[in-house]
Amino acid sequence: MADPLSMAASIAGVITLVDVVFSRLVKYAKSASNAASEAKAWADEVNAVGGLLNSLSRLARALEDEPFDATLRMHHIDGCFRVLSDLNQLLKKAEKELESPSQFTVLQRKLRWPLSTERIKELMSELSRHKESISMATLADSMNGILRCLALGSSLQASTSKILTEIRDTKRITARIQEDAERQRVLSFFLKANPQGRYETSLSLRHPRTGLWLLRLPAFQRWIDTAGSKLWLTGIPGAGKTVLAGSVIEAALARGSENVAIAFFFCDYKDESTQLPVNILGALAAQLALQKDEAYGVLARYYQELHGARHLSRNPTTSGLQKVLSNMLSLFDRAYLIVDALDECGNHVSDVVAAIASWAENEERLSIALFSRDETAIRVRLEDDYEKVEIAARADDVAEYVSAQIEERIRTGRLRIHDDRRDDAFPALNRFRWVACQLDHLGTCLTDRECRDALETLPPTLSETYSRILKRIPRRQVAVAQMALNFIAFAHPPLPIPLLEHAISPSAKGGSLGPGDIIRQTTISDLCSSLIRKSGSGHDLKSRFEFAHFSVREFLDSDELADLGLEHFRVSASSCARLLAVQCLRYLMLDNFNKVPEATIQSIGAVARENKRFYVFYDYASVFWAVYARGEMEDPEVADLATSFFAPQKTPAFNRWALCLSLQIQTAVPGTNTVECLLAAGARCDDSYLLPGSTISLMRTAIFAARDLTDFSVIGMLLAHGVTVSERELVLFERLLMRSLFLRDLSAKPTPLAQALPLFLLSLNDLAKSAPSALPLASLVWKTCS
Repeated sequence: MADPLSMAASIAGVITLVDVVFSRLVKYAKSASNAASEAKAWADEVNAVGGLLNSLSRLARALEDEPFDATLRMHHIDGCFRVLSDLNQLLKKAEKELESPSQFTVLQRKLRWPLSTERIKELMSELSRHKESISMATLADSMNGILRCLALGSSLQASTSKILTEIRDTKRITARIQEDAERQRVLSFFLKANPQGRYETSLSLRHPRTGLWLLRLPAFQRWIDTAGSKLWLTGIPGAGKTVLAGSVIEAALARGSENVAIAFFFCDYKDESTQLPVNILGALAAQLALQKDEAYGVLARYYQELHGARHLSRNPTTSGLQKVLSNMLSLFDRAYLIVDALDECGNHVSDVVAAIASWAENEERLSIALFSRDETAIRVRLEDDYEKVEIAARADDVAEYVSAQIEERIRTGRLRIHDDRRDDAFPALNRFRWVACQLDHLGTCLTDRECRDALETLPPTLSETYSRILKRIPRRQVAVAQMALNFIAFAHPPLPIPLLEHAISPSAKGGSLGPGDIIRQTTISDLCSSLIRKSGSGHDLKSRFEFAHFSVREFLDSDELADLGLEHFRVSASSCARLLAVQCLRYLMLDNFNKVPEATIQSIGAVARENKRFYVFYDYASVFWAVYARGEMEDPEVADLATSFFAPQKTPAFNRWALCLSLQIQTAVPGTNTVECLLAAGARCDDSYLLPGSTISLMRTAIFAARDLTDFSVIGMLLAHGVTVSERELVLFERLLMRSLFLRDLSAKPTPLAQALPLFLLSLNDLAKSAPSALPLASLVWKTCS
């Protein structure tokens, strides 16, 4: 897997620790003569836990393709890890004493067990308790079954787990209330940026046991238990703030009920709509509206106020939404609010912090938690009223993350290392992002010695780490990396992975592009390494590459690049426009497109299908090359390609582009508007007019459209402009009418076609009075309906 670790990989990290502790216990048993029996008992117990974990890991791998509830946590695995970690630290200390130059210290240590009897009993009892739950998990037959066995207190909470899951599910934005059309219109108006996707991403990026330390902090316990409490959680780039925000949201959701509301938001440097105060407050209001009908009523009244009958529609304001939110909160006994990445709001940081803080200042029912870097504009506003919690990746979290990552990467062949000391490979660090980058780098090492040498020269900062990635790109592949990074940063609309592959593949004007010439996503991923990650799954139009972290985008747009001799990797909107204009034109001028299709519906349809199947970047290039080239025509390469493309002697590639572009324009406009525009412009539309390349009349096409799109409006327009209905078309319409009147769906409700018919019948009565061409159709309707 990429950043998200599977449950099996998490268990593998604990198995690594089991191996280390078992080895140290055996070693100690041989050295400490009077403690041999205790050490052996511990070794047997640890070995038994290791055997169960191995069985559980195999079962989890067999079931890991199943969907599972991401809110379930592996508390017993975490507890097992903490017991083993405590024992490991004590054994480490004992080993050092055995290696002491003082003979007295060595003799003393050999004669006694390093743990007190009371401490032994505590650790034994705790490990046995976790072992029992792990043993139960090995008998599960589903991924959810395993997770429930490993969740905290599962044996005591079996009767309530279903209720808790239902509460969490009902809190999800998309499933709380059955929304009618008006309700959906109101919610969509305020929900300009939906945070649900970012929340799900934060859960998927979280290691199954990482961050439980935060939930145990007294500051967090005060926040979750006390109304009116305020938390500000800060940390350096890559410390795991967004992942921890997901954990906090999850903990709040577990407290949710009809009278306890939860709302959250994730600001995102990649999406400007998430950086505006009015959009953030609007999203929070929409979430509260989904959780209680009375709260929706408050929001609906504000919507009506903005869309009054006596004035033009207005946009919501920050102050207006603050009042709405306060009125909505008064309907709940308690509310939790979590906002992540305030520092990613660009030029709007101060406005966003002021909007949230000033509104929340006097809300006594609200517990609010804000995540960000410790920046001056944010600190000045929050430091007096918010309890500050410093976020740094804890040493045990990092150790667990590293162990699990190493095991997973060794298993999948992305890392080759067999040194038994690999559990000590990394120091205690405060950034998961840094660790992930170093592991990616170690994956390129061929031998243990090469890995060890690499570990001795790890770059100390994220910037130096990113610099190393760029410097390792081969010179002949720099141009591809430049395009990929710029297109990921600034292409608009964004390029899904299949389109990105085709966009960066043409290397010069002319030539052809076959399947073997496409630069595939694996190459892009290898070139850019830890700088990017894949969002979405599979290889479809929903999957894209994005920067792995906000700090990557900052680095690629910083002055550091010039100092490091990497200025050519700087990303900017201008560079992206120039490069995409060039690649779009190169693509449109490929030799693959030297044959012009006939101007018939069949031929044009075949071209559209060919583009969709083989040349996925063609439609994008045909529409957007001019958008990207608009401000870049002074660039010699852009100007040369555009001049060649528009040469007086039109090439087959140009003619094909013109034909495909016209098809895109037609299909991009709804049929009703297209016909209306043509008729208003005086286009001929009598019954003798046929569609190009076919024997199908406009009226017959309109009847087909009514059948397939449940839209009778085009028929009415044609009748109003004097188009007559032939006998054949009357028969066709009669079939449509019978279908509309008598067809029902499985629930015995009228079909959408039947629901659309009454309005058309009313308009037909009016048309029959003014347009003689409508009389035959009206007569047919009256006869059938009577």
